[in-house]
Amino acid sequence: LGRNNISDLERCWEFVHATVGGQLPGRVLIVIEWQDAATSIDMERSSITLGMNDPNGLKDADTFLRHSAARGLARLSLSNLMGDGSSEPENRFLLDGMSEMLAHVFSNTVRRLDAAWTICHYVDKISPLGLMQLSRRSEFAGGSQDLVAAAPGITFLTFCSEVFGRDRVLKLFDSLSQKF
Repeated sequence: LGRNNISDLERCWEFVHATVGGQLPGRVLIVIEWQDAATSIDMERSSITLGMNDPNGLKDADTFLRHSAARGLARLSLSNLMGDGSSEPENRFLLDGMSEMLAHVFSNTVRRLDAAWTICHYVDKISPLGLMQLSRRSEFAGGSQDLVAAAPGITFLTFCSEVFGRDRVLKLFDSLSQKF
């Protein structure tokens, strides 16, 4: 599995590194965990552990590996950009949203992100979304990392990108590292 995808993962590293302004370490260890479904990032060791025991991972391991690794690389680089701000719960929806967006941009599946607005619309009907509710959104999503969990962040960041430009969105992430 690793040998089949190594060139794609290297291209993904180059894409994310360039997009987020050189925030990825020179080497990132990607560990595949077959018994776990959770994906985790270790900032100190510059490693990403991909839990392949997921229904999507079991269905199409190659695609799941590439998408999860791209999302993990994006999350690692954005966390480096945000510094201590990445650990704040109120910033998690932005981190989830931008990580998912970068993974889709890399894999040329941006059209799938169109569903984010619809998801947000229905979630808002269930429980009105505001910035305070978005910070607690991860509790509602059960800690999952998918389009449904990232939809509020994607919708917010897409709007900001269209109004202010992509560079200003990255400056938003950089500003979240500063304590007020």
